[in-house]
Amino acid sequence: MYTRLSAPLDVQWELTPWCTYNCVHCYNYWRRDERPMRVLTEDQLVVRRKTAKELLENKVFHVTLTGGEPLGVIEQVMPELRQLASAGIQMSINTNLALMTTEMGKLLKELGIRSILTSLMSADEILNDEIAQQRGAFRRTIEGIKVAVSMGLRVSVNMVVSQKNFDTIYDTGKLPKHSVQPRCQNPQTAKTSQAFLLAESSLGVCSMSLSG
Repeated sequence: MYTRLSAPLDVQWELTPWCTYNCVHCYNYWRRDERPMRVLTEDQLVVRRKTAKELLENKVFHVTLTGGEPLGVIEQVMPELRQLASAGIQMSINTNLALMTTEMGKLLKELGIRSILTSLMSADEILNDEIAQQRGAFRRTIEGIKVAVSMGLRVSVNMVVSQKNFDTIYDTGKLPKHSVQPRCQNPQTAKTSQAFLLAESSLGVCSMSLSG
């Protein structure tokens, strides 16, 4: 006899499409509309309040905060996130950690967030910044990882693997330290970016490189 769940196990909540980076493998990179603003408008805040209400009413078990870059707007939606935390809804966050500070870490811990998924495109700083379309992206993410780990937050580092960074998989997998877990995956991208995708024969090399 099967038991039916009362709500989704996890909901991915995109707090904002705005981001500090403009990574070429991200769906936001291929959008043709205007680049979003960091500060949420009143209309956008209304939508976030309604979303939080829906999550509460449906008694969702876990919420993953995503973006864009969620740390860019987290202070604006803290009232709603505090409501989720007070209701016992567990949360984690996907962030590039470019905006990570001790103050930001305190906000995350206040919400009960203990797990972070971040991204690093390559151990090659120049290549990483090229993919992120932002000079200094590598250093900002590395510094953010250090801050998060120093505050006792669990960090997993995801590497989106493409033809651009395939040759740096092994070095990138070795880079994270201090109990940081490395992972890699092939991106699901728009048809206009198919040139970034790996050949099927190359996919197995990802897991072999990180486990080796």
